[in-house]
Amino acid sequence: MYWNTDDLQAAGLPTDRGPETWQEFDKWAQKIKADLNKPALTIPDGSNYLDWYFQGMVWAFDGAYSDEWTPTFTSPGTIEAGKFLQDQVRKGHVEISTDPTVAFGNGNVSGLLQSTGSLGGLNKSATVPFITTFLPGPSPSAATGGAGLAIPNGISDERKANAVKFADFMTNEENTITFSQATGYMPVRKDAVTNPREEQFLNENPNARTAIEQLGENTQPQDYARVFVPGGGQRIGAALDRITIGNEDVETVFDELNKETEQVVKRDIEPKL
Repeated sequence: MYWNTDDLQAAGLPTDRGPETWQEFDKWAQKIKADLNKPALTIPDGSNYLDWYFQGMVWAFDGAYSDEWTPTFTSPGTIEAGKFLQDQVRKGHVEISTDPTVAFGNGNVSGLLQSTGSLGGLNKSATVPFITTFLPGPSPSAATGGAGLAIPNGISDERKANAVKFADFMTNEENTITFSQATGYMPVRKDAVTNPREEQFLNENPNARTAIEQLGENTQPQDYARVFVPGGGQRIGAALDRITIGNEDVETVFDELNKETEQVVKRDIEPKL
């Protein structure tokens, strides 16, 4: 999470942390709406990874997208999280945006839920002072993930050897430090974090330290229904658009989502297990 510290101060809120729970976020949002007449938070729509950002909120409400291969969109916690999100949008506390980083950087909203990789760009473009914070809990309430490097089994030994050299180049200590400092993404090696060059950078740029600290305290891997079930992310994102932008009934939409996911699992996953 990213927070405009000028806005937090103007609304009489703490300027050195984010809300510890989504219930506290609601109280913060009421103050920001009343005092500053702007949304407290902006997030992307369902076509731009709202399913990714909502994952942590679901966990904070003791829900989940799935229990391994079993969809759980109709569980009480997941339904509660969906209704909370919908209610926050209705109240004007949360704004669904096609370009949330720009909206936050320009000061049009007080907070942003966005990738750690947005930090580098915001450091250059934001016109407002900001801090980075953990996502609201209870923990764990932030999803791990990202990209990876892999070597296909079916290529020649020569190409495999070259691929290993490339993977080493991309992920060695010096290069992951350079990449993470420029973007805000996590360093991919533990030894990079204790490198004197990185330690100095983190001391001078505490906003970059948040993701590293959150990794050990507030994260878990994503649910199967999003990352392993074909079309999972797009399917969840479309459902979230229906309850936020479309203001449709949460229980009805999530029940349909649950059934659709079950069908895909039975058709595409179970025969291969």
